[in-house]
Amino acid sequence: MKNGLALGEAAAWDFYGGYLTSLSKEATKWLEKGISKFVSGQLRLSAVRSIIAQASDFSEVSDERPNPVQ
Repeated sequence: MKNGLALGEAAAWDFYGGYLTSLSKEATKWLEKGISKFVSGQLRLSAVRSIIAQASDFSEVSDERPNPVQ
């Protein structure tokens, strides 16, 4: 069970890191287009909250695999 949780957590943090990198790139584009830092910060905060919620869903991953032969 711990192995499955560790893998789920690793996947969540991997996703989180990649998403934040892409968000930073998008925020830079927004700032270049004149969108305020406050608005881009609020969008980033909203995205981070969403990622954390998704990551908590990953933590419930079980390492039990379905048995294909019944």
